Amino acid sequence: MRMRQRWDGVEIMVEAFSLLAVGTSLIGTLLGFSQFFKEQIVNSLTWDSTFPSQKSRMVEKWWISNRTSFTATAMVIGPSLFVSTTVPNAFSAATDIAGGYCMTMLYGVLPPAVA
Repeated sequence: MRMRQRWDGVEIMVEAFSLLAVGTSLIGTLLGFSQFFKEQIVNSLTWDSTFPSQKSRMVEKWWISNRTSFTATAMVIGPSLFVSTTVPNAFSAATDIAGGYCMTMLYGVLPPAVA
């Protein structure tokens, strides 16, 4: 005699785990990429010119304040959101291309190169 119990909680747990896994990956990428852009914005604005005007100093102070974080985050999220809404299958296509390239390198090119 088999004992079987149906519990729908497994489906909910798998969905939650998948969502959290993707979310944490996106958060890490977003933070790293936005920090890169923030640093680039600050470096480009603090370029020392020979005679900075009062207006350029005011603009520099304004950008270096908390606006750089917002601008850097928007620079990361904006294009990603645009591409994902205009081309919904782009992620699958990119995954197929990346997977094919990595598999070719891993199993087709590296073993003969190592041998």
